[in-house]
Amino acid sequence: MPRHPLRRGEATPTRLDVREPGGKWVALSSKPSGYRAPRGTTWRARARIRIGASAQPVRVSAEGETRVAAERLLGQRLDQYRLDDGRTTATTDTVGERVAAYMEDVEAGDVPAVRAERSRTTYRSIAKNHVTGGKIAGVRVTELTPADLNREAQRLHKKGATSQLRHWRALLNAAVQRAVDDGTLDRNPVRDMAALPKPAKKHERVYKNNSVRTRNDILTDNQVDRLLRTAYGDPGARSSGLADLLSLNASIGLRLGEAVSIRWQDLDLDAEVPTLSVVGKLVRKKSVGLVWEDFVKSGMSNRTIPLPADTVEMLRARSRIVAERKLSGEATEAEAKFVFPSSTRSTPDPDNVNKRVRKVFDAAELPTATNHILRRTVEDRLKRSGVNDIDIERVMGHTQAVAHASYWDRSSVPTGALDGLEGYSAPKGEPVTKLRSKRYGDLRAANS
Repeated sequence: MPRHPLRRGEATPTRLDVREPGGKWVALSSKPSGYRAPRGTTWRARARIRIGASAQPVRVSAEGETRVAAERLLGQRLDQYRLDDGRTTATTDTVGERVAAYMEDVEAGDVPAVRAERSRTTYRSIAKNHVTGGKIAGVRVTELTPADLNREAQRLHKKGATSQLRHWRALLNAAVQRAVDDGTLDRNPVRDMAALPKPAKKHERVYKNNSVRTRNDILTDNQVDRLLRTAYGDPGARSSGLADLLSLNASIGLRLGEAVSIRWQDLDLDAEVPTLSVVGKLVRKKSVGLVWEDFVKSGMSNRTIPLPADTVEMLRARSRIVAERKLSGEATEAEAKFVFPSSTRSTPDPDNVNKRVRKVFDAAELPTATNHILRRTVEDRLKRSGVNDIDIERVMGHTQAVAHASYWDRSSVPTGALDGLEGYSAPKGEPVTKLRSKRYGDLRAANS
């Protein structure tokens, strides 16, 4: 079994050896349980510690007349190694080494700001493709200047990595800030950078399907109708539950990963105000596969959403089908757990669902639309319905309400948003049309 890779400054667990008078060194673990050393026995404590940028750990040992004395002396020597390492390497660390050390903590889950697996994946890719292989990777952190960073940002912009520059700067800022915190630097040069190169304007972007993105980032009533009629008119989308998933997102505006990951236990359809609790999502981890993560995009993304009547009707219909399959013994484990299992009745894969959603949008003649446009459409509907900003942010799970976080109660249900969720989105400048219940019920029945 391979040894656990040590992070810089980390030491292995202490191992103990004993040497009885006239004998040789032997491991304490080889002695019988309850071993009592005879008078004159010498003790040795040993460990390995990683210092500097080298991956090869250093062996450290200390001897004493007692076990306690040997362990105490070893601890002092390990602390001295760490102190000397900080003094000798602080001014010679390169940007690449600082980023590598920061990423070790990210991978170990020791950075609260980067908790979600998708965020780790993003930073992992940025570090590998745009830092390790970049021109500033070999620059000493004490010699790094804002000019170096500005030139590197321009280089990455010309290379076509403009959309990743924001994360690139955030990664460098976090890694270099540690040099400020430990006294190596007086000021973080990343914070003195010029503004990052801007990506092409939204209306100038071209998607992979060769469609030019328009300025209008929400859907009208007619477009939502066309999308759902297309979804429910597709036998595959209807039988796999994709049409119902799109209907749900057209009603409450979940992120696609949140919608795909809904479990039956997250629903309370029998409450006076039926609700959905967003408490986690499925993520794909390298070498592991799909796993459940009790964390969404941010702390404010964990929320409870009141459900419109037509959405409750749709979810109850799906629940009845699952109950019947359980009674007949045909229900799979994934069907019993997830509201929207895959088409093969297994654990849903957000990446696969995203591809299928893209095909439905194209078939509905909405080539520039995405699931996130449904999310913006719901938010626009709530604003037009007069729902207050705090309830909107609680439904959408936005992080922009940080200023309100200290005084609104996230544990309660924002029922004030329910009227807005029951309504339709309307073109800008027009009032919101109220269409309660049966919004898509007839459409589902006609294609069932």
